[in-house]
Amino acid sequence: MKNKVLKVAALSLVLLLAGCDKINAQPQNVKDNLVTFTDGSDYFRNNIQYIYDQLDDSSDFNTLTIEHIIDEIVKAKVDQGDFFENVSELRNELIEEKLLETLNSDSYKIDGLFSEKKFLDSVNKSVYNITVTNPHENVMIKPDTTVKEILGDNYETVYADYIQNDLLPEINKKLLTARYICEKSFSSLGRAYARRLSYVKLENIEKQPGAAGQLVNDWLGDFIENKTTTTADGKFDLDSLARIYKGINGETPAEDAAIANHYTLSKEINDEIGKICDVANGYVMKSDIGIDKTIEDKYTGSGTYTLAWGHELALRNLSSKKISDKGLFTKTNGISDLPTAVTDRLFSSSVSSYLKEVTYTVAGDEVKINFLTPLTSENNDGLGQYYFFDSATNAYYIVVVEDYKFTSTNLKDSSTKDADGNIIKVKNDTARIAIALSSSSSYSTDSITAALKEAKIIENIHDQTFYDYMKENYSSLFD
Repeated sequence: MKNKVLKVAALSLVLLLAGCDKINAQPQNVKDNLVTFTDGSDYFRNNIQYIYDQLDDSSDFNTLTIEHIIDEIVKAKVDQGDFFENVSELRNELIEEKLLETLNSDSYKIDGLFSEKKFLDSVNKSVYNITVTNPHENVMIKPDTTVKEILGDNYETVYADYIQNDLLPEINKKLLTARYICEKSFSSLGRAYARRLSYVKLENIEKQPGAAGQLVNDWLGDFIENKTTTTADGKFDLDSLARIYKGINGETPAEDAAIANHYTLSKEINDEIGKICDVANGYVMKSDIGIDKTIEDKYTGSGTYTLAWGHELALRNLSSKKISDKGLFTKTNGISDLPTAVTDRLFSSSVSSYLKEVTYTVAGDEVKINFLTPLTSENNDGLGQYYFFDSATNAYYIVVVEDYKFTSTNLKDSSTKDADGNIIKVKNDTARIAIALSSSSSYSTDSITAALKEAKIIENIHDQTFYDYMKENYSSLFD
């Protein structure tokens, strides 16, 4: 498919502008052989003409043509002007997010670690010819890992063609749709109930049911009562609590001390394996009598690898597990990690009445933290005010709300307007909310239709077959 797209990219504008019933413009080397054999042999259909004719007559030619035209028009419209406060920064953020999602796929991992060789192999099968002298191998992708940490500082140059052709078309469509929403349906941004927040989810540890709750209370107690944190800079950070809960890779002495003093997920793994073998002495199996076969199968893949390797794989999986997250979220998208008991209060119009403020000082500056409070405190008026426990998921949740004042009025007031009050530039927070809404099929279709109308696409079609195809599939353009 992608090979055809590349040819269509070169031909489609000729199709539209040449004014012909059939494609007459052909490559200058149309008679050249695709393959030159050293013994002078020639073979039937070994020329560009054959491939060209196949593309010309293919049933998906019209579909590929309009896809290419849409991509080009969308890109041009997004690139023009400066409707977004910083469209380059916004686009780079979206590229980073999409790449992280792609690279974190199990398809590009070997034993839980990222392999750039596997990724390159997949990319290059799609007509690319990207070479990397020293591919990045055995990379642990943790929740806070960046693309540069995975692919290197110059990944934008190395993978420029892949980013341009595989990622940007869809990203540009999101940006176009976001702009359309801002221009045509600004009030919907306020109805999105956007919230900037951070949260952490600590599930009860099966082997030690009270351990997660104890960690939550101890960690919050240190902050609420003593104003101390486990981070190096003294700032409140739920990612730090997530690392302690996992029990591996502490980043500060305070985190290491908390890991040592609490029962963690890594200790649960160690204890399970310790029931069937002596880890300290080379994973020597204990007597077969009383051995829990379920544990043995769990950490050996039912006998396909050693316990030592199964232990390593379990810890790698734990390192990559997402326990906490932060960002700008909307009610329409939801947050799958949070139960309804949390989201009902978080996305309520009365959210301000559900917040509990804590003030502390960092490097001489006063900082305010707003905790989302539960419907009923788990600990009366004590630390239970600052976290949720959800029995359905058997997990503890801490949610900190940084900003909730993303009303249509506030968003409009923060935008740049012309003399008539029309919005001509929006801040990136506003754009982010619009991007979250851009997944709606109606908004997406309407924005692309508007762009095609603005480009006067129908007036410039001179091929009858393509015109008929457009009339059948994009009838709204003819209104």
